Amino acid sequence: MVLNSLQSVVGQLGNFPTEILIGDDSTDDTPMVIENFSKTLPPHVSISLHKENRRMGIADSRNWGLATAKGEYVVFLDTDDALVPDAFQHLAAFFADHSDISMYFGRIHPTSGRIASYVEELVNRPFSYQDLLSHEMIGEALIVCRRSVLLEPDSQFLSGVQGFESVLWLKILRRGHLAFLDSKPIRIYNDVTHDRNSSISISKPSHAEGHSTGYKKYFEEFGADLFKFNPQLFRKNLTKLIVYTKFSRKKDPPKEAVIKSMIKQHANVLWICKLTPGWVYRIAIPLFFKRNQ
Repeated sequence: MVLNSLQSVVGQLGNFPTEILIGDDSTDDTPMVIENFSKTLPPHVSISLHKENRRMGIADSRNWGLATAKGEYVVFLDTDDALVPDAFQHLAAFFADHSDISMYFGRIHPTSGRIASYVEELVNRPFSYQDLLSHEMIGEALIVCRRSVLLEPDSQFLSGVQGFESVLWLKILRRGHLAFLDSKPIRIYNDVTHDRNSSISISKPSHAEGHSTGYKKYFEEFGADLFKFNPQLFRKNLTKLIVYTKFSRKKDPPKEAVIKSMIKQHANVLWICKLTPGWVYRIAIPLFFKRNQ
């Protein structure tokens, strides 16, 4: 899969000076595939492989890439996905025409043929921190950032948890930057393979501890603003925090169906959140975290 991803990138670069950075914790022949592929690259394209014997995870791999990158723009592409043939030409034209945009979200083209859904209110226009908090998260996309934004303080992915990339996107937007959700499908998204990270159900008991940690960080950073701009999403995510924190402490967590049932039960009770002022959560949430450490 990594070879298909690399070919989709290199095949459309033209004369763009490009560095390809890969954080790898695989146990297959990926390093050999990359070494052989690197011998076919033109002089203006470089490739670096960071290999570790531990399970790095997506966050640590990306953080290594951010610390290593030297280019003007950073494109985040999973190794089991690919770019559409004119992706770089489109991206170059986009950023040349949108000097005010720091972060780009490109739509996906699922290999299964399904239609990917997005928040239509955000499509084809600049959006802010408040705009993103006021809606559900964007979902799977091709993310492209100006590297200058990622050099600002506190611009790393959450280490040790699976997912929660949105924490970094929200931090960037909270600093006053703007993002853009493009209507053009630009990332060929492999949603057929069953072992990809993005297909792992958020309700699986084995991931309860990581999800609990992720949601705690999410609420520490954005809880008060989320309650102000999107009470419905606040209640939904607070429900997940409560459930995952509860089950992360269990030696033998229940089956996935039980967790989903628990989320529903809590959601039916948490209507009272609508009546609770935001300052209560600014006090209560830190106390909840301290109690459950």
